[in-house]
Amino acid sequence: MGVSPLLYLFKRFFILYSNQQISIQKKKSRGFDSCWHTSNVFTGDYWDEFGLLLAQKPSADKLKVLVLGAGKGACVRPILASHSSCKITLVDTDKKSLLETKKIFEDYFPDIQCLEFVHNDAEAFLESCRSEYDLIWVDLYTNTGYAPCMNHQKFYSKLNDVLSFNGSVAVNCFTTASPLSIEQLGVAESFVASKLQTITNEVSYIPYRRNMTMIASRKNRQFRLMNIDHLKIKDQLVLNIQKHRIKYKKNVLISKVRDSLPDFEGVDKEFASRWNNSGMLNNNYLHSVLKNESINENDLSEITSSSKNALSFLSVVIGGMNHKYLDEIFLKWSFDRILKFSVFSKTELDYFLTQFVSVVVRSEIDHERIEFLNNKINILEIV
Repeated sequence: MGVSPLLYLFKRFFILYSNQQISIQKKKSRGFDSCWHTSNVFTGDYWDEFGLLLAQKPSADKLKVLVLGAGKGACVRPILASHSSCKITLVDTDKKSLLETKKIFEDYFPDIQCLEFVHNDAEAFLESCRSEYDLIWVDLYTNTGYAPCMNHQKFYSKLNDVLSFNGSVAVNCFTTASPLSIEQLGVAESFVASKLQTITNEVSYIPYRRNMTMIASRKNRQFRLMNIDHLKIKDQLVLNIQKHRIKYKKNVLISKVRDSLPDFEGVDKEFASRWNNSGMLNNNYLHSVLKNESINENDLSEITSSSKNALSFLSVVIGGMNHKYLDEIFLKWSFDRILKFSVFSKTELDYFLTQFVSVVVRSEIDHERIEFLNNKINILEIV
């Protein structure tokens, strides 16, 4: 006897959420490499895109996912939100963190039974691996920059060896190109893209963050959103917003490629140089204005009308500041903007939604407004 659709949705909901309310953050030298909550699946960060990449694949029994650089497992529930039938292998060199992550899932999400935790170096794991994976997520960093293995062609060749026939490799790149000149990749992302092109020519990226998701797919896949009725309404909104972003992912245009990846300091220097030469809002000025707690919606409107692409920079800076008073003002201002306008330029919409989703996740927002935004997001026009 088959399981009823209603019972199936209930089980999927029960697996993804916990009655015990906790927030988990794993710090690294430049912010967090994991940040998630038991009460919601999505956080507005780059790992929300994990599940969307799997949703691009046709349905299959037991899709296999490999995560190199597990953090605190922030990717797991976004993957399961879009594909419940999969096996996820999480590999990390930090044994203590890996054991803590395993215990978190055992204590708070005991019905998630599809996880395998492997304490190993990414290169060593790939060297001995005899399995193939439908999605490989690479999120490998040290305290100073990209992991050393990311510099070597051998690493990308090994990724190719364990990738399934129609699989995809996704790399979290800390970049200079986003949000400045999205048409021209910076040094770090150009290097990674050139290496991924040894796996397949189908290399694209999801822009508008300093953390850019670079995707190498053996088949040019279109986004395919699965049934999301099992998600809480705010998570449904986040997934709808992310759908717009991944649908318009860009093919890479590589500039001159260096012999190795820059460290974090080198990436930051290139970013600052590109910002200063962009003719956009001064970064320090923008931060000083936004830190004034008496700021209101009119001030935001003035900023966005002050220079070319000001909306893009405003959204990026607010999304990264994480100040409660600013989130509330930006959310109200954004809500009014979406209410009044249904037509956006593509670049404006993508910049805007990238950071809007981060603020939505952080804020208390009533059910009625979320429903309105869900409906409105789905009919936004891009010109």
